[in-house]
Amino acid sequence: MAALLLAGGCDDGGGGGGARDAAATSDGAAGDARVADAALPPADAAVDAALPPADAAVDAGPGRDAGPPPDAASADGAIPDGAVPDATRTDAAPPDGAPADGAAPDAAPADAAPPDAAPADGATPDATLPDAAPPDAAPAECARDADCLGFRRCLEGVCAEPEPSPLAGVVVLNEILIDGAADEDANGDGDIDRTDDEFVELVNAGDAAADLSGWLLVETDLLGVPRHVFPEGTRLAPGEAIVVFGGGTPSEALEALPGVTFAVANAADPAFSNGLNLDDAGDVLRLLDAGWREVFTFAYGDACAACLPTLADRAYTRDPDVAGPFVPHPVTVFSPGTRLDGTSF
Repeated sequence: MAALLLAGGCDDGGGGGGARDAAATSDGAAGDARVADAALPPADAAVDAALPPADAAVDAGPGRDAGPPPDAASADGAIPDGAVPDATRTDAAPPDGAPADGAAPDAAPADAAPPDAAPADGATPDATLPDAAPPDAAPAECARDADCLGFRRCLEGVCAEPEPSPLAGVVVLNEILIDGAADEDANGDGDIDRTDDEFVELVNAGDAAADLSGWLLVETDLLGVPRHVFPEGTRLAPGEAIVVFGGGTPSEALEALPGVTFAVANAADPAFSNGLNLDDAGDVLRLLDAGWREVFTFAYGDACAACLPTLADRAYTRDPDVAGPFVPHPVTVFSPGTRLDGTSF
């Protein structure tokens, strides 16, 4: 399997993902949610481009040489014929940049720098200024892994993106139900629930058993808390599947299916579960191995410009199973734990 499977464009709900699937899903590489930061010009160059030369700003300022010199008024304080009395005038020369008698006040002194041209020392940069870097333009500094969001590793003092897992392309995402409010009960517990019925289906496409102990399902809204941690001893045999529901209790009929194991998201946040927390508007779901290396990324909705759209009434599934691109389920609403045609793995 290729190292990068992403789905692009907008899907009209019909079959076939093709090249579009290649823009939304990646095996062992960051999804479109990790858009490479654009290169920025040097900060000094950006500021210089926004400001006129200092001499030009002074020379071009209105009122610099206008009006009589300081000694134009008579020594006894009399105002020359035709001059407009200035209530604030003294025999002293006007302050640098002050308008001459009769001249309209200049709202911006000629020798003042343009507003917001550069933040003062110690000031917080304005995000709209040319010398303000966009968020996350540089990797965050860190002293340990806990200083990094999104289960990134702290390497040589900076937060590094996950490396590809050796099992990227071997353990694959085969089916995903983003909106648990579909018209049917995905986990079979008798309750159609937006959170509980969301699910992801993983399949071992390799020829050896995969040890999933300590693997994590994480998504972008709750970066610090995994949606599911696979318990110690979780093993996935070749050709078999494991389905993780957002909540509820998988039915006895599902549990009886051969070649598949069912689990319920065990998100560790104490205040609320939120299951898999798949945002209907758009999200990025990642599977990380026990070393926090990336097994796959699935991005959809408004998480990226070329992502698959969110499906409100059915699951995305690979067609054909395991190896094909993602398409809206072509046979039924969903098929957790079975192939497209309802047969066992």
